[in-house]
Amino acid sequence: MILLDIVLIGGAALYGLIIGSFINAAEYRLFHRLPLGFYRKGVARSQCLHCEYQLRPMDLIPVVSYLILKGKCRSCQKRISQQYPLVEIATALLFAFIVWVVGWSAFTLFYLFFAAVLVFIFLYDLKYMLILDVVTVPAIFSVLIVHFLLGTDMIGLLIGGLVGGSFFAFQYIVSGGKWIGGGDIRLGVLLGVMLGWQLTVL
Repeated sequence: MILLDIVLIGGAALYGLIIGSFINAAEYRLFHRLPLGFYRKGVARSQCLHCEYQLRPMDLIPVVSYLILKGKCRSCQKRISQQYPLVEIATALLFAFIVWVVGWSAFTLFYLFFAAVLVFIFLYDLKYMLILDVVTVPAIFSVLIVHFLLGTDMIGLLIGGLVGGSFFAFQYIVSGGKWIGGGDIRLGVLLGVMLGWQLTVL
């Protein structure tokens, strides 16, 4: 049983590394209005931000490629931002922690989805001081749909969304938008429908 737990937690960590790598790429592509279809025909592949060297599959292995390349571009030898391995490792640790705490169940992938969305929001907000509606709004509807399919009390979730959104909306109105932006209101709604009203209040 212990061996199985180790395998599951390790698998979650590896999955987290992959998702963390995707989060890094998505952050850059969304900010620069590039398509997310990474491997579609006609869509630009990932490249060095300094010399535009087209990254090969061997350059895109989460954390491992960064270590092998010693944190430098294979082509121009310019420094690769530490953001990439840090986000990958952080997401891996979060995924491993979630599986360690809750195990594998119908809810586990749901929790991992929560974590990935929130890591992306944190990263994007940290770098650009923006919370994108293109992320929070689809996430809100996705969360509600999954909760509905899992038989969760929908009234409690909707109240949670109202509580979370109102908390930030009040600050937005009082400050005239100086303290926080409208994206924080949608984030509050997202947190509310993720957690339900009791945990949102907490």
